[in-house]
Amino acid sequence: MYLFMINTLYIVLATYLIIKLLRFPLIDYVNSKRRRLVSRLVTLSSILMLIPAFYTFVGILYENKFNNSITQFLDFELDGIANKDYLIVNSKTEYYIDDSDYIFPWKDKISKLTFNSFGLDPISEDIIVLLKAKIKKYPHLSQTSISFNQQKVENDFKEQKRFLGELRRRDSLELSNKTKEIELLTERLNSLEKIESKNILYKTLIEDVKLNYDQIIDFNLQNLLDINQKDKNSTLIFYIKWNEKISDEEINNQEQKIKNWLKFKLKDETFEIIRF
Repeated sequence: MYLFMINTLYIVLATYLIIKLLRFPLIDYVNSKRRRLVSRLVTLSSILMLIPAFYTFVGILYENKFNNSITQFLDFELDGIANKDYLIVNSKTEYYIDDSDYIFPWKDKISKLTFNSFGLDPISEDIIVLLKAKIKKYPHLSQTSISFNQQKVENDFKEQKRFLGELRRRDSLELSNKTKEIELLTERLNSLEKIESKNILYKTLIEDVKLNYDQIIDFNLQNLLDINQKDKNSTLIFYIKWNEKISDEEINNQEQKIKNWLKFKLKDETFEIIRF
C-alpha cells in the first residue's frame, strides 16, 4: 500500500511539473485561498510520504556500512589465528537483533558476530577478550558482541573429539560392510559367468554331434548347470538315440569316437552317455 501511495505521489508531482513547464492555461480558476490550501496539502502530503522512504534509505545505508566494517574486522583482526579461513567462512552475522531502543537509523544497532569452531582446537580466552575489545573500535560496531561456539573445558573438547572419532569408526564399519557386499556380489557374478560359459560349451557340443553324425536321431544333455546348483562336480549325462537301421557294432564304434571327442573338449569333467 505504501509503495502504491509513493507511486501515486510521483505521478501527481510529475504531472504538475509538466503542466507548469509547458505553461498550460488554467480553464477553471479557483479563489486564491482555496488554491493556497490545495498547494499546502500537496506539499505536506509529499513531505509525509518522503519521510518513511528517507528513513528506510538511511537504515539500508548504515546496514551496508555495518557489513563493510564486519568484513574489515574479519580480514585484519583474525590474522595470526589458526584456521582463520575456516572461522571466517563459518561465521554468522546477526544485524539488529534488538529493536527495543531503535529510534534513529544512523544509530549503531545491537548486533552479534558468531564464530563456529567445532572440530578445531578451542580459541583461548585471552584471544576472545582481545577480539571483543578490538571490535568496539570499528565504526558502526560499538554495539556488536562476539561469541564462539566451542567447548570451554578441555575435557569437553576431548569428549567432542572422541564423539567425532566414534562417528568416523561407525562410518568405517558401514563402508566395510558395503565392501563385503560388493565382494559377495562380484563373486556370485563371476560364478554365474563361469556357469553360463559352460552351458554355452555344452550346447555347442550337442549341436556339433548332431551335425557330424547323421545316424543320430537325438542327442541331449540331462540338464544344464544352474547358478544355485551345489554339486558342481556331478557327472554329466548325455542321452543319445540312434537310428535303428544301423548295427550295434557300428553304434559302439561311433559312440567311442564321440566319447573320445567329448573327453578332449570337456577335459577333466566326468560324463556318461546313455542310450534311449
